Amino acid sequence: MKRRTTLKEIKKWMKTLEENRYKRIYNADARRVTWFVNNPLAEVETMPKTLRKKWKMTEYKREKHLAKKYLENLLKQKRERTKISEGTLRQMIREIIEGEEFDKVKEKHKGEREQLKTRHEDEKAGAREKDFETRQKELKK
Repeated sequence: MKRRTTLKEIKKWMKTLEENRYKRIYNADARRVTWFVNNPLAEVETMPKTLRKKWKMTEYKREKHLAKKYLENLLKQKRERTKISEGTLRQMIREIIEGEEFDKVKEKHKGEREQLKTRHEDEKAGAREKDFETRQKELKK
């Protein structure tokens, strides 16, 4: 079941709105908005008497609009929290590569590196021997 929104959360959100920047937020308005957020499909007739305005023909357009705006804001915040930034994704990949898997790859190629080293050393030694032999031949001539 969905968590109910509290009056405190609505008041805090209403203070951030530009239209309420220099205006006092009345408790009754915030309570009505909270009721519309928690009961989006309910009719105005089902609203408690303590939340209703004195004039019977009131449509509560402002409160309904604020409730809709609050729900949109909640969805936007939820999407932002679930979205993984590119930097975070790179960091996660780097940690995986540098972790156990990197060690496995390193061990796998360790033998190949040693073979290349010995082959390179053998080639160097062979070149030295050939060079030494050619110098000796030149000296004999």
